[in-house]
Amino acid sequence: MIAFRWRKRLINTDFDDLRFSGISFTVDEGILIVTHDASLYRDDWSGSLEYRFRTPEADRIVELVCSLNV
Repeated sequence: MIAFRWRKRLINTDFDDLRFSGISFTVDEGILIVTHDASLYRDDWSGSLEYRFRTPEADRIVELVCSLNV
């Protein structure tokens, strides 16, 4: 799963990476919401990170991620 904001990479985690199971994918009013604990990637960070993506495919993305059973 790779997600960018302009040229900055926000998420870059393989589906078989153990950290992937710590990422939550939901949809709210057609917006894909990706949430995870900040310490998932950086031991010196705390709190939660939430990314919101406007896409007409939000429901489909969540469906596909959930079908992976990771």
